[in-house]
Amino acid sequence: MLISLCPKSEEKAVQTVAESVDSEMVKQIHLHWVSKKLGGKWQPLGRELEIQQYELDNIRHDYPLDVAEQGFQMLLKWHQRTDPEKRTLRILKEALKGNDCHDALKCLPSEFN
Repeated sequence: MLISLCPKSEEKAVQTVAESVDSEMVKQIHLHWVSKKLGGKWQPLGRELEIQQYELDNIRHDYPLDVAEQGFQMLLKWHQRTDPEKRTLRILKEALKGNDCHDALKCLPSEFN
């Protein structure tokens, strides 16, 4: 005998799964994936993630020929200094959306990607 959920239950189940994915902590592998797709948008993203301009300048100076590494170092700095409860996929996704980093956004786990 097969029992099906009512549409509202199915909708709520999908929402719960999506919320659990979004509340997942960001891991360094996520930073690696995202940094490959940021390109020149890594600095505006860093500003939105509250990285100071002098820190962004230092990263650019330390890795002058590698934009992906610049993006990774900026994300790593954010990851290391942010409280774990604020280091979620949801927060990173919002910052990526706000900076039109749609290719990078696709690199993160999501129930709907």
